Amino acid sequence: MQMPAPVMRFNNDAHAYMFVWSKPVQNRWVAVKEVWYDLETKLPRSVHLFDINGRIILRAYLTEPETIKGTTAKMPSKFDLFFPETKSQMTFKLTDIRPSIKKGPVTIPNPASFSFPAEPGVKKQIEIK
Repeated sequence: MQMPAPVMRFNNDAHAYMFVWSKPVQNRWVAVKEVWYDLETKLPRSVHLFDINGRIILRAYLTEPETIKGTTAKMPSKFDLFFPETKSQMTFKLTDIRPSIKKGPVTIPNPASFSFPAEPGVKKQIEIK
């Protein structure tokens, strides 16, 4: 029941569960993000992030599920990203999917794995929660 609030619906044509997270701004509600999950596998297959006007700022297709080593869990291994505002695209493929790795005495990931710079050198930052 916290913001952004999730809403689930089913897409019959795409055979997908669609979760949309929305939040109130000024005098209206806006979509923040949307994730589509495959009906059969329950794995995520697309992610959309929206700006304050409801326009997509990131569209990501997640494909080629692989088993995470040492587990029975699966996750996408191929990510096709598109940023409509700049028409930028990026595709990457994970080839060695593990829940963690050991580098000497350090296990990664850990709380320090994802520290962000105070001055990232970009005009606009969007925090996703």
